[in-house]
Amino acid sequence: PTGVGKTELAKTLAFELFNSTRSMISINMNECADIQSTNQLIGVSSDDASCQRNISLIEFVRQQSYSVILFDQIEKAYTKPWKFLLNIINNGYLNDENGEMVEFNNTIVIFTSNIGAQIISERIQNSLSATNNNTNEKLSQSIKDEVMKQVCLF
Repeated sequence: PTGVGKTELAKTLAFELFNSTRSMISINMNECADIQSTNQLIGVSSDDASCQRNISLIEFVRQQSYSVILFDQIEKAYTKPWKFLLNIINNGYLNDENGEMVEFNNTIVIFTSNIGAQIISERIQNSLSATNNNTNEKLSQSIKDEVMKQVCLF
């Protein structure tokens, strides 16, 4: 679901493993909704100035081979990113526009998605509304008691 700290978790992972949050690149796949922006992301030339990123994925990994790459909202990407993402996962490298190989062997690749978040939320709401208020209060109190017990043990 949205707003649960997926990006923050990736930043923390980058910091813990590589001592810097700068070793993480976060790519919102909303920005890869067409072929031009996807090519720009990868590092292939694009004539569309509106798609310019500060740095391409290939250049980022070339400069910082030990890194975390976060592909956020992967379900919103154009179809082409799937091809290059599969190449990273299967082969561990990408070729830049000059044919030079950039290895991704030392990167951690994270994909996030909000697919199903609405369905899960609706099911929880339906489940809660199906029970009576007394049961909800008991459940809430039980959870609170258990959490407090764990906090006290800590």
